[in-house]
Amino acid sequence: MDGRRNGHKSERAAARGADARDPDDAHDAAPGGQVLTPDAFIGRWRLDRRIHDRLTGQESRLEGEAVMRPQGADIAYDEEGRLEFPGQPPMIATRSYLWQPDGDGVWVFFEDGRPFHRFSLALTMPEASHHCPPDMYYVSYNFTRWPSWGATWTVRGPRKDYRIESSYTRLG
Repeated sequence: MDGRRNGHKSERAAARGADARDPDDAHDAAPGGQVLTPDAFIGRWRLDRRIHDRLTGQESRLEGEAVMRPQGADIAYDEEGRLEFPGQPPMIATRSYLWQPDGDGVWVFFEDGRPFHRFSLALTMPEASHHCPPDMYYVSYNFTRWPSWGATWTVRGPRKDYRIESSYTRLG
């Protein structure tokens, strides 16, 4: 793929400057120079997620599955799980992204093609961010226990203050 996704090349270029932390700012280079590749994520993953809302003091939970499959030169990410908020009946939640390999890293796009963030696979704990005014989203990936891995999001804004911890364990 030539870097164009639904005509968003200029948006993605802007996102690199405005929305993503420089991957070189992250620490913990991969041990022994070993670098994960995007294809290493292809497959089915058990997904366990905890959502800690600091404003309400509540903790929500999602248990489900994430599937990553080739889609041309990219990787489609689809998750589905049972989401439980305190005091409410459980519901089914879904989310889809597109992972696009980019050098030693991956650009993540929303389902509609908008750029989300980029992270490096050359690091065991890469970080990235996404600005969605007036809110700011920060993520720290953790590949130190590969093939199990995780992503922790911290979200802050005028009406948001929560932390999302997602753990992935390979199935089958």
